[in-house]
Amino acid sequence: SLFHQGEIIAISRATGESRVVMDGLNHPHSLYQYEAITVFSDSENKMIVITDRDFQRIRSLYLPETDWIQDTSLLSNGNLLVCDSNNRRMLQVNPITGQTIDILTYSPEYKIYQAKEIGNNWRGMSNE
Repeated sequence: SLFHQGEIIAISRATGESRVVMDGLNHPHSLYQYEAITVFSDSENKMIVITDRDFQRIRSLYLPETDWIQDTSLLSNGNLLVCDSNNRRMLQVNPITGQTIDILTYSPEYKIYQAKEIGNNWRGMSNE
């Protein structure tokens, strides 16, 4: 992802040539490819973008209550783990409706840049 340019590019491993596969974003990052989908944060737009593996947009989830979506990853239950870093919290979000299912807040002393589920219990960390 090109953070400042607001683009996602694909680079051919064979030729080294690049092409823009998605543009019009505002600080995209934290791009993760899973078996059938790609998920990334469009931070300044307060959005999570879900595409197919060819970067055809499936849906965008607008989360107006967030401040800065630092990272978004897929949980084993199919929901999304969203790091809303400036609000010092992690959200569990339904990937279809965008509804927040659960919120885990953390200390202002911490700055979360990336989070992944370990095991199948997203709350398997201290909330102190």
